[in-house]
Order: sequence, then structure tokens, then C-alpha cells
Amino acid sequence: MADEAAMGLYGLTKRFGTTVAVDEVRLEVPRGSFLSRCGGL
Repeated sequence: MADEAAMGLYGLTKRFGTTVAVDEVRLEVPRGSFLSRCGGL
């Protein structure tokens, strides 16, 4: 399943370029902050 998701993301990246990368950053930053607060790190 992870491989399929990676290939799907790769395909989207090829099609849409930097837009996907920007969306990934927007998703990763809040999630990372949330995990940091929960972990007390």
C-alpha cells in the first residue's frame, strides 16, 4: 500500500510539479507541530 501511495505521489509530482511539494509542506508542518506538543519535545 505504501508503494502505491508513493507511486501515486510521484505521478502527481510529475504532473503538477511544485504545487504538490507546497501542499506536502503545508500538511507536514502542522502535523509535526502537533506531534511535538503531544510528545512534549
